[in-house]
This record gives sequence, C-alpha cells and structure tokens, in this order.
Amino acid sequence: MKSPDIPGRVRMIHGFVYGPMFLWLGHADVPDPAVAVKLTSAYDEAVATAQASPMKYSGLGHWGWLTIALASVDGDLLHDWIDESYRNVAPRALIEQIGLP
Repeated sequence: MKSPDIPGRVRMIHGFVYGPMFLWLGHADVPDPAVAVKLTSAYDEAVATAQASPMKYSGLGHWGWLTIALASVDGDLLHDWIDESYRNVAPRALIEQIGLP
C-alpha cells in the first residue's frame, strides 16, 4: 500500500501484517534509498553498525522505529532486522506459523 508523499521526504510504501505495519520501504529512485523497521533487541546494533536514526515521520522513532540507509547495511543483517520487525508487530499465531528463531 502506498502512502502520500511526505513533504521534503521520500515517498514510502508500508508493509502490513493484518493491520500493524512492520516495514516502510523508501522508493528506489531517490538518491539515498532507505527502509524503516521497528527494532527492540537489535536497536543498538543498528544504530552502531548502520548509523540508523530514529524515524521522524509521525514521531515513530519514539516507538522503536529506525530509518536505515540501504547503502550502509549488509543484506543478511537487513534481513534479520526485517524479521525482528515482523516479529515485533505480528500476531502470535502468525509468528508461530513461521517458527521461533
């Protein structure tokens, strides 16, 4: 699902899990593509290794959302963070379907 343009920012695409979002994808045609994920246990690691910063859109940074530039992170690590973000917001029944880490 696409959101409207955010003035002065990139347009975002949301990833939803039966309502709660777990991933925001920036558009690929911007100079610095980025994603936003909701992290808990990997929050400090993302800040230290990928220079992630709290998401400013709608104040979501206060709730554990980080913006991560794609150029600053390894694909495998990003995959792990997206998985953690999914597990942070998905209903328990869906998490059980994919298995625990």
